[in-house]
Amino acid sequence: MTIKQSVFEFLDTRITGETFTGHTLRKYVHLYTGHRPYPATCLRYLREWRAVDGRSVPNVSKRKSLYEIKEVK
Repeated sequence: MTIKQSVFEFLDTRITGETFTGHTLRKYVHLYTGHRPYPATCLRYLREWRAVDGRSVPNVSKRKSLYEIKEVK
């Protein structure tokens, strides 16, 4: 599994209203791929997933790197 696939899988399994941190996303990728990507890499794939899936994932706390899954646009 690639880093991109694991990020997409992580995001596909989140439900609306659920929050997660960038660190949680990075840990998930490391667990399933064995790679330790830069946080920016995971967040770049998050932005790509948003464009494909159509759901909104705003950053609700920049200081904590906290993101929340919103409804489909």
